Amino acid sequence: MLFTDTDYFKSLSDDDKLLSRRVLDWIELSENKYTAKYSAFLDNHQSEVCKSVLSYMNFINYSFYGGYENASRFVLGVFPPYSDFAVDTDFPIKPVLFSYRTEDELSHRDFLGALMGLQIRRDMIGDILVNNDKCLIFLNESVYNFVINNIRKIGSVGVKISDDISSFDFNVENSFKHINGTVSSLRLDCIISLVTKLSREKSSSLIRSGNVKVNCIDINNTSYILKENDIFSARGYGKYIFTSITGMSKKNRYCIEIDKFV
Repeated sequence: MLFTDTDYFKSLSDDDKLLSRRVLDWIELSENKYTAKYSAFLDNHQSEVCKSVLSYMNFINYSFYGGYENASRFVLGVFPPYSDFAVDTDFPIKPVLFSYRTEDELSHRDFLGALMGLQIRRDMIGDILVNNDKCLIFLNESVYNFVINNIRKIGSVGVKISDDISSFDFNVENSFKHINGTVSSLRLDCIISLVTKLSREKSSSLIRSGNVKVNCIDINNTSYILKENDIFSARGYGKYIFTSITGMSKKNRYCIEIDKFV
């Protein structure tokens, strides 16, 4: 059976079907043309889709790499049979280090916004690591020169750019704002309303318009039930982790804790 005939493939979104077909093409090129192929940066969900294709095809000569250990966004490399490859030199990934004054506070969102403002696609950008007065960003090499030649400020803050990342401390811990509240249900629209302070009606509209993701997947079903440890985001409002259900209130509402990435 062809992979494209499987029930799994048929259940995928149109974007995931397109990604799956690309992986199949890359496998064919690697086996027949002995050509190595690399994807753009993938999120966790996209990486899992690729792994499903590779597993179904019994293809083992591949690797995921994001520029450093413990990356959360990856590039997939598909390699010819029996080929040798050096991960850190062969993958089309270039790190760029931004430095700025300690008193200037910049966030992941500030740097991502500056890059997107240059009309750079999100899949050309890997992890963005902010630590004190430095930010390390992993880029697809095709946009590297454009970035270093066109960014001198992030917002109103002047930055210096370097390709020497030896001074960067990779022990970056995510910062969170803790949110406690009660909801009548664990439905997505209820929890989006809690974290955004929007009405249920406006929260539902936000979901139905395709502006909400859960675990990197677009969700437009307002009644979708969130589970503990789900990561979700609402465009324009931020990214969150549903950390725990702590109990029930006297009015029989769920008491929940949520962490917002800041």
